[in-house]
Amino acid sequence: MAKIFETSEHATEVILQTHYYKTSYEKLKNCYLEALERLHIKVVSIDDNYLEIFAEQPHMAIQAKIIEQTPVETSIDFYINAEYIWGNKKKAYGFIQTMYEILEKNSGCCVVTLSLSLSSSPLPHPIFSPCSLPSLLILLSFLTFPL
Repeated sequence: MAKIFETSEHATEVILQTHYYKTSYEKLKNCYLEALERLHIKVVSIDDNYLEIFAEQPHMAIQAKIIEQTPVETSIDFYINAEYIWGNKKKAYGFIQTMYEILEKNSGCCVVTLSLSLSSSPLPHPIFSPCSLPSLLILLSFLTFPL
């Protein structure tokens, strides 16, 4: 039975939260395409007008939406249709986690996503590289606390 998994800014599970990178659309797109090639996942189409990349592997269709928030900040979200007899969630989450890790390590970009939730998710929180510390400090400087 097919099951849909989607990442978004408002996801309650950490693994499904949108990731932001300090890079341009083109650089993140190229890094994503290289990662798909390395994982032997077939690219079906690339639509630069709608900023979407469609890919597929047996039993899983993947749509990636790359959005350039600013010239130096870009986000990526995934919409996955998994059609496994069992293990849909594990395989879809595995793809998402693997892809976010590859993008962080190989894009040369800093992840600027910060999860402030204290969920007890069995999956690890997104990995933050040391270069994201200035972004974290900027983000925290905008937080105000009542006296």
